[in-house]
Amino acid sequence: MNEEQIVEGLRKGSEKAMQAAIKAYGSIVKYIVIQIIGGENPCDVEECISDIFYELWMKIGGYDPSKGTLKSYLIGIAKHKALNKYRFIARDRECHVPLEEEITLNQMEPSEKVMKQFEAKEVNEVVEQMSEPERTIFIKRYFNGERIKDIAKALQLDTKFIENKLYREKAKLKKKLMERGIRL
Repeated sequence: MNEEQIVEGLRKGSEKAMQAAIKAYGSIVKYIVIQIIGGENPCDVEECISDIFYELWMKIGGYDPSKGTLKSYLIGIAKHKALNKYRFIARDRECHVPLEEEITLNQMEPSEKVMKQFEAKEVNEVVEQMSEPERTIFIKRYFNGERIKDIAKALQLDTKFIENKLYREKAKLKKKLMERGIRL
C-alpha cells in the first residue's frame, strides 16, 4: 500500500491499512521511542509504540496532507507520546527513590534536553548527506561559527557564492527536517 491508500484505509477504519502503516513506519517510530525513553524496559517501548499507533488510528481525521507526509505526521505523534512517556517514567522513578538518591534526581536531564539531542542527531544526519562544497561551507558557518568572508577565503570562493549556498542549504535542511517530523 502506498501512503494515500494507507490514509484512505485508516479513515475508513481498515485494519489492513493499520497493519500497512505499522509495517511501513514501525521501525522509525520504534527508533524515536528508544531515542527518547531509552530501551532499558522493552515493555515501556512497546506500550509507547502501541499508544502512538492507537493515536494515529483515532486522530487520522486530523491529518492534513498539505502540511506534510503521513510519515512526518506520525513522527510528530511519536515524539509527543514518547516525551510524555519519558516524563511519566521519570516521575514514577522519583516516587520510588530513596532519600539519599534525591540529589541525583534533581540533576537529571529534562525531557527538552533529550529532545534536543534527538533533533541534533537528525540535523547531523541531514548535513552529512549534503554534497560538497555545501557540506563544508555549512559546517564551517553553522557548526564552527566561521565568518562568511573567512570561509570564502579558505575555499577560494566568492562571498556571494557562499551566501547563496548557505541560503539554499538552510532551506533544504528545513524541508528535510520537517519531513522527519521536526518543526523549526
